[in-house]
Amino acid sequence: MVPSCYVDGVDFQVFEQAQWTKDDYSHKFSHAGLRYEVATALGVSKIVHIAGGVLCGKWPDIKLARKCLLPRLMLGEKPAADKGYRDYHTGHSRFLTAFPKNTATDLQRQINSELHVMGARHETINQRLKLFGCLSARFFRHGRDFHPTVFTACANLLQLLLEREPIFPLLPALHKKHRHSMD
Repeated sequence: MVPSCYVDGVDFQVFEQAQWTKDDYSHKFSHAGLRYEVATALGVSKIVHIAGGVLCGKWPDIKLARKCLLPRLMLGEKPAADKGYRDYHTGHSRFLTAFPKNTATDLQRQINSELHVMGARHETINQRLKLFGCLSARFFRHGRDFHPTVFTACANLLQLLLEREPIFPLLPALHKKHRHSMD
């Protein structure tokens, strides 16, 4: 099975609301935050989906993906994702996530390894988004309602930057990894 894209959430710290609520809380930095979802293509350096601007504590990654990404996919299409997107309690998973290490077969360990490379590649997108200082609480001086608009603008700017400075290609990274494992 070949996944259609890789999806992951990214949190941005924002100022606390006047009244504290656990719905605001981001476990990534123990502070109030807004969560976004970003999906990237696997064969090229392109962002193929963004959504969010929701409260971190109220919207875990999988809930956001079920609401925003899954309705946009074709029947049978599965994005790759990290373990935060496991949804086996529904009887079948809509995401390709890593298999449990303690029971994984050789093929499943190979898939886990490739998912790890996909995830590392995607994290470069998240890190590049965080380079836009205007998204951080330190510099963002507007109401929270405006944050998604600024995020969308930054994602569009990043998409333009990816044409000149693409993220590392996935296939050569996997090919190189396989070559070393065969030596």
